[in-house]
Amino acid sequence: MSHVFLRYVFGIQPLFLVLMPDVTSACEKTNIKNNYLFVLRHHLEKLVNVSEQLDGECRQNNTEELNCTSLKKIYRMACPLNRLSNCVNSTDLKNSMNSVYDQTLGLIKPCLTDKQKKCHQGTDACQRSNSAVLCRIKKSISKYKLCWMQFLKS
Repeated sequence: MSHVFLRYVFGIQPLFLVLMPDVTSACEKTNIKNNYLFVLRHHLEKLVNVSEQLDGECRQNNTEELNCTSLKKIYRMACPLNRLSNCVNSTDLKNSMNSVYDQTLGLIKPCLTDKQKKCHQGTDACQRSNSAVLCRIKKSISKYKLCWMQFLKS
């Protein structure tokens, strides 16, 4: 019993508190914003540039409100990038999409619960026509970028 008293007197933390990672600092908005600006933004800009070179016209349907004020919503916007990357023939685009998804996951993974980290699988996007897949990729990329902009401004 004297070790508990000495620990209290000298302010020695229990071992599980000392070894526990500091998740809250990784999830602070300023840290996320800095990591976005210095790491993820460059990958996202490359992805946007590569996607603009895709052939095909898409009807832009911007009537949908995004309301991206949480990291959970950003992660949900990144999931289609990972799913749709399997449908792409261009290795540059595929690598860019996977890179942005991996960077996003690495950035916000400590801030999400295990339940929030699961992507909804949905239907196989690759079964559609090539032009429909390309349009869906373009829309997913623009939504993802808009979502980040909303989150950073909030």
